[in-house]
Amino acid sequence: MSSANKYKQGLFHDWTPKLVQLLLIIVCLLPLLAASRVYSVNTSDMTSDLGVLSEWFSFANYASFIGMTIAMPMVFRTKQYFPSKVLAVGSFIMIAVLSGMCASTKNEYFIVSASFFLGMFKFIGLMEFIVPVYYIISPEFYKKKFYPIFYPFTLIIGVGSGYFFSSMSTFMYWEYANL
Repeated sequence: MSSANKYKQGLFHDWTPKLVQLLLIIVCLLPLLAASRVYSVNTSDMTSDLGVLSEWFSFANYASFIGMTIAMPMVFRTKQYFPSKVLAVGSFIMIAVLSGMCASTKNEYFIVSASFFLGMFKFIGLMEFIVPVYYIISPEFYKKKFYPIFYPFTLIIGVGSGYFFSSMSTFMYWEYANL
């Protein structure tokens, strides 16, 4: 195997069983799907703690989606230069760093900008994991087989993480949801 083919290898080696790959990908998808800087259920806690208008946190939520949109063309360009493992680990590291910085700041401008970059890195990480899941669930790339399985999973994780972090902020502070 040449070094170029070894460099372009996916997230797992060829000898890794598909079921183990799927389980590891699901474990890695959980924090990516749950990661958000502003949980809509926590905005009242964040507003009262920081003493700013709630529109800042709506803006931060929208900035996260804008970051995901901006990352779309960047994913295809960076895939040429970096292997999937580097992009996945790099996105996890940046999400952790941005989450820690959002939990420790009191500046609404920083929360909005961090939400933008978090959306970018979240999308890069999601693309590295969704494509293998798509191939594992439906090897013939049949959308009608993939979406009924994967879409409810993403909705359950999104709503479940919102509930979990809102109950966490009820008993503790809103900053702990970002740690």
